[in-house]
Amino acid sequence: MNQDSRTFSILIAALGGEGGGVLAEWLVDAITRAGFPVQATSVPGVAQRTGATSYYVEMYRVSRTELQGFEPVLGLNPLPGRVDVVLASELLEASRVMLNGFVSPDRTLVITSSARTLTTAEKMQMGDGRVDSARLLHGLRQFSRQMVTLDMGLAAREAQTVLSAVMLGAIAGLNILPVERRIFEGVVGGPDRVASASLRGFDRGYFYTSENAIPDVGTHDRPVPVPITISGRFPLETQSIIAAGFARLSGWNAFFAWIQLPSRANGMP
Repeated sequence: MNQDSRTFSILIAALGGEGGGVLAEWLVDAITRAGFPVQATSVPGVAQRTGATSYYVEMYRVSRTELQGFEPVLGLNPLPGRVDVVLASELLEASRVMLNGFVSPDRTLVITSSARTLTTAEKMQMGDGRVDSARLLHGLRQFSRQMVTLDMGLAAREAQTVLSAVMLGAIAGLNILPVERRIFEGVVGGPDRVASASLRGFDRGYFYTSENAIPDVGTHDRPVPVPITISGRFPLETQSIIAAGFARLSGWNAFFAWIQLPSRANGMP
């Protein structure tokens, strides 16, 4: 296992007031209680939906017991091609993350709400200015390794809680983190009314994704083979660097072909 495969990264895209910061804290708390090194950073968004707040959580997939005092150095920000999970509270925000290069077909699991919160640009149109959700979903399916969608907004309303609780349940239900359900439930809170509502939302997200569980998520150890016509022209000592660069860029030709389609004129604002 190389150094990159020992880390596991989660990029959260959330709108203001949806509890993205609380969700990041819950994840860090749960992973810490499970005994693994983890850290989180955030980049605040700005007004009028020109940029949502994003939160980046990175953990080391070796327990502190096994590390025996060794303290790994973790990344402070997500890197294109090296994000394992994108967790988005809104469909267009998931697509924004994809357009920024953080969704890759060989590595990234996308967990996104199917619901929309219209942008200012969509509302300003004289007619129907909404972005085609089917097109957004198609792009995410095409350029992610795997994808799970659910209406997180509906689940939150049914549970009378905030969206972050549903998002936590969704990622817990997929069983892709070395954290037991009881630990997740423990970080959400106790018997008070707010915590009880959050646990109801957690249950809804957990039930949906556990019923639609996806195997083999986050195992990105297998290399992308470099064509012999390329690798054969360079010294053996450079092959690992060439392989890393090839893996990072090999999927981008198809990606740019998609975002430059003529129909994108009616696409994302």
